[in-house]
Amino acid sequence: MRLNLSIKKRTAYIILYTLLILPYQTKACSIFCAAKHGKVLAAGNEDWSDPFTKLWVRPSSENNYGSINLGHSDYQIQTAINEHGLFFDFAAIETVKGKNMTNKKRFDGNLFSEIISKCKTVADALDYLKKFQYESSTNQVLLADATGNSIIVNQDALLGKKDTDYQIITNFNACDISSGNYECRRFQIIDEELSNADTISVPLFKSLLSRTHQERTHPTQYSYVFDLKEGIIHLYSFHNYENEIVLNVMEELRGGYKMMRPKELFPVAFEEEYFRRHSKDSLKQAVITKIKTKGAEEGLNYYKNYCYKNPEAASYPFVLWDIGADLIMNAWVEDSKGQPFDYWWHQKKYLQWKSNNKKIDAALKVYDTLENDISGEDPRQYIGVYEMKAFIYLIKNDTEKAKVYLNKTLQVATEETGNYQRVKLLLKYLNK
Repeated sequence: MRLNLSIKKRTAYIILYTLLILPYQTKACSIFCAAKHGKVLAAGNEDWSDPFTKLWVRPSSENNYGSINLGHSDYQIQTAINEHGLFFDFAAIETVKGKNMTNKKRFDGNLFSEIISKCKTVADALDYLKKFQYESSTNQVLLADATGNSIIVNQDALLGKKDTDYQIITNFNACDISSGNYECRRFQIIDEELSNADTISVPLFKSLLSRTHQERTHPTQYSYVFDLKEGIIHLYSFHNYENEIVLNVMEELRGGYKMMRPKELFPVAFEEEYFRRHSKDSLKQAVITKIKTKGAEEGLNYYKNYCYKNPEAASYPFVLWDIGADLIMNAWVEDSKGQPFDYWWHQKKYLQWKSNNKKIDAALKVYDTLENDISGEDPRQYIGVYEMKAFIYLIKNDTEKAKVYLNKTLQVATEETGNYQRVKLLLKYLNK
């Protein structure tokens, strides 16, 4: 079955690859921590349109502390707590000016993955944060530890606690807190409660999460309260605070690496199930599951039949590309025992990754299908396919084929795209 690709679809397809250089963003989150009377808690609502949240355990090793990580379907760590009670979570903000970038080096890797695996405390993390740049101009992070210390980090500042025993971030630049130059009702609700609280507790924090959760197009996908001193996770799904899962960090770490969907730990809830089934990613996830359980051919046939019966599925090539990328990312997280996938920003370390993971072979079949079975006059539709096939051949240790597809990418990509910049770097490393 050969599928035609309309001009409209090709345009969306090209835009995907151009935007892949940009960090993943969230639309709204409420994150806070507090230390009082010997108790240290951190909590957050993760608000986003992706209902396919993942939780994975990155076990301890000789050189790394173990951590429990939460994130979306892109295998990026959004929230984490390590075995020593060090915690972080990110929130999106408007672009900041970058005042905190001066005289700092660029970290060659994922800075916060490094921090959560190497640091016990906020003080330890500051050794990294004072030396290395915080990369995103459109995110900020709250970092807290079991001693009760905390800090807010963005490209404009490193902000410690001043006159309070708590800190909060939502979706405005935390530098504006002292001046009052912000508008966020979620921040105000949490601030008013914590400023008057004589004690802190899991029920109090759960109440604040409930009062600040979000619905509509970017609902709260998961929520948590972490007891940083005791290493206990209280987890909630899809802004339902009646059902709670409690995890012990050290017990989970002793079980070794694992990946799960937190929703599978909770009773079925109609609203959450409805949102997930009507998500733009529901077909993608169904095909990925089919590929993982039945094989690539079965998954691709399922997808092609779906598109044949549902011609309005105009995002066919876009989603198929995403399926291949998901398989590659999943293989990396498995092979690395829990490291986040950050090839888009740090290509060099992936030259060392060689794998016989079956998901890599499945991804290659997906991209072969995109290259050979999707018709279209514009060669630019293959930009991302060529790059990913080159990446797969590098993983499979076939450097010659990888170079062929790296050069094919350069022939169809323009210099301003992320694809072009990544491929140029890979060729530079390979030709040294």
